[in-house]
Amino acid sequence: MIQLADFSTLIAEHENKQAYRICVRLYFLWVLKSLKEQNAIVWLPDKTNSTYANELRDTDIQQTFNYLAYVYEYVWYGEFVLTDADYLKAKEAFEQFIMKGGAK
Repeated sequence: MIQLADFSTLIAEHENKQAYRICVRLYFLWVLKSLKEQNAIVWLPDKTNSTYANELRDTDIQQTFNYLAYVYEYVWYGEFVLTDADYLKAKEAFEQFIMKGGAK
């Protein structure tokens, strides 16, 4: 599923509904997809974010990934309600990582 997802379209649809928690989840899955495509991680559905972080060889990428994982876990599992400003800050961090190519 992760390989076939059109994350930009899905995120835009949920942004229109202000479903920011779902957007953060989609952004995090997009990060995983990006890292998988660059062979920086081996994606498996039962791996933890800590396991993925340990697979990353570049410490800068690992630190950024750890921050994005923290944001995702806090928002998704903590059921944190995002304000527009909160979401824009998270969105910027995810997009910077993805647009830079993640692990490139």
